[in-house]
Amino acid sequence: MKGPRHQRRSFCNCLLTERLESDNLAQTFHDISVIICAYTEDRWNDLVAAIRSVQQQTLPPREIIVVIDHNPGLLKRVQECVPGVIVIENQEAKGLSGARNSGAAVAQQPVVAFPDDDAIAEPNWIERLMAHYTDSIVIGVGGKIEPLWDGKRPSWFPEEFNWAVGCTYQGMPTEGTSVRNVIGANMSMWRKAMHLITTRKLESSTITCQVPEHVPVRILEIELGQPLPTIYAIDDQTGHCYKRAMCLVRLHSRPLGSIGLQLNKSEMSAYEYTQHTWHYLGQEINEHLQQDGLSPVTELSTAGLCSPVPPRCIKERGRFLTEVPFASVIVPTHDRPEQLERCLRSLVSLQYPHYEVIVVDNAPTTDATAVLIQQAYRDMPWVRYIREDRPGASWARNRGIAAAKGEILTFTDDDVVVDTYWLLELVRAFSVAEDVACVTGLVMPLELETPAQVWFEEYGGFSKGFTRRIFDMTDHHPKTPLHPYTAGQFGSGVSAAFTAAFLRGVGGFDPALGPGDRTQAGEDLALFFQAVIGGHKLVYTPDALLYHLHRRDEASLHRQMYNYGVGLTAYLTKSLLDNPRLLLNLITKVPYGLYFTLSARSPKNRKKSMHYPKELTRLELKGMVYGPFAYIRSRWATRNARKARRKSAGQERVGQTPPLPLLDEEA
Repeated sequence: MKGPRHQRRSFCNCLLTERLESDNLAQTFHDISVIICAYTEDRWNDLVAAIRSVQQQTLPPREIIVVIDHNPGLLKRVQECVPGVIVIENQEAKGLSGARNSGAAVAQQPVVAFPDDDAIAEPNWIERLMAHYTDSIVIGVGGKIEPLWDGKRPSWFPEEFNWAVGCTYQGMPTEGTSVRNVIGANMSMWRKAMHLITTRKLESSTITCQVPEHVPVRILEIELGQPLPTIYAIDDQTGHCYKRAMCLVRLHSRPLGSIGLQLNKSEMSAYEYTQHTWHYLGQEINEHLQQDGLSPVTELSTAGLCSPVPPRCIKERGRFLTEVPFASVIVPTHDRPEQLERCLRSLVSLQYPHYEVIVVDNAPTTDATAVLIQQAYRDMPWVRYIREDRPGASWARNRGIAAAKGEILTFTDDDVVVDTYWLLELVRAFSVAEDVACVTGLVMPLELETPAQVWFEEYGGFSKGFTRRIFDMTDHHPKTPLHPYTAGQFGSGVSAAFTAAFLRGVGGFDPALGPGDRTQAGEDLALFFQAVIGGHKLVYTPDALLYHLHRRDEASLHRQMYNYGVGLTAYLTKSLLDNPRLLLNLITKVPYGLYFTLSARSPKNRKKSMHYPKELTRLELKGMVYGPFAYIRSRWATRNARKARRKSAGQERVGQTPPLPLLDEEA
């Protein structure tokens, strides 16, 4: 079998179209040295094609260095036949490592890239690699490698085995993300970083890297449907000066994606970030315009994408507002009146005509929450205060369910700020398919001020992306081996809505799961799983947006990661106890589950950077081990507590075991 050649393609959300119209394009270069190493004349045609693909880049490199690995005949041939390149010999021992070191030693540009000699680079390969170096924490960038077979791809050769021919294989990231390492056939890095690694005399076989100082990130929004604003490094409200920004990009209020910006000056004009925005989100912009029946665009200007008439999506939202069902928003809280007040300010400003907000004060130690509701919201009878003395988020949510009047019951936490259309978009998503029992929404960080908050985002955060998805066990079954057991892919309980009929039918939240109990988490995952495994549909919609305040200190993050581990296996234990027939199916998924949990390249772990603390991973794994025991103990304690409570109320029935759901309890 003949081996494949490789086609380079760097990861990005969209392909960059050829939109550069300058007549002086050929005189514009990127500050990058491309180093191509070759060792045999048998691959002469491949080598020439590789060099030509680099020379024909939309923005070519300042220098192309061809390193010949101890082959005088090939050295002479390249010198005579290939113009416009620097040709040198490998000055070190024979082999690819020595050849690349030799090329890097003569390179003059701050970034060095190493495509193989049988690699065909896409026209915008360099442009897309270099776009990521605007982020100060990036030390290297890699790209996708597609096999270009000499003939038809062998039918017996699966994509999972692409690694055997040096190409991107199934299971690797499909969009831009942080990784531990890139494939060597398509890699680049700061030359200074490579110099430090290759020249430093090490006393052991390990290299110790200094963790960069954390740089706080300003969280901003950019609405493309209006003239684009100037971005300032200083936050007027706090006075903080930022060097980086994460911007949520919206069009007609719909979230399209997020971009990172480097704030090297006190302000950044709209012109400076429009090209960056278009580079990453041009495809998403045109997709939304076409959905609205508007013409696609070829560029983004500082004037934005203003429409003389309301676009289709705004009209559809307006029509839906005239026929919405009554909804209940349930917010459990425990002794956090300051955070709750900020949350309530956003909840009472929702664009939704018929709803109630139920604040469930869970096992309070003071009357601060009750006083807040009484004083600040006494003129808003639809903001209701309820007390639940049994500690635990599930108890509190079930208390809210019992008191709620809505047809749709939505849940959030007291440490969020919701978007004005959050409730509307959650409710509207119930109409995208038949038999939708649950809808979840997009969760973005409210701030990224501390390392702990950044690490939580690397862990995965709460966001599930910017594409609406439908989940079930039939037509919308994602092609992932662990579906539906990886219930975290469905969304987060901090932004979730259920039909009242479904919730009451399954008995609400399991009080043996969730914060305030031994398991500390997993109560939302259990309900997501029940909805999907029960034959219903679950919808994730990024249009329902809120911002969550991540834990700021490392100690709190450590507890959170441990609790997440406990909650995951606790919820799985509950699922098996409730439905033992799932056991055989779950056993077949154990091998991939171990890869998913432990491998640095799995979808679960690939966003973690080299600076992500290993202790957080260890704590999560430790929690997973304890989870089943925690759930069994918690479940037993919950049953005993209910039995004692019913017995004291004279409701005990001889010979009958009380059901697990707690909605049958008195409120």
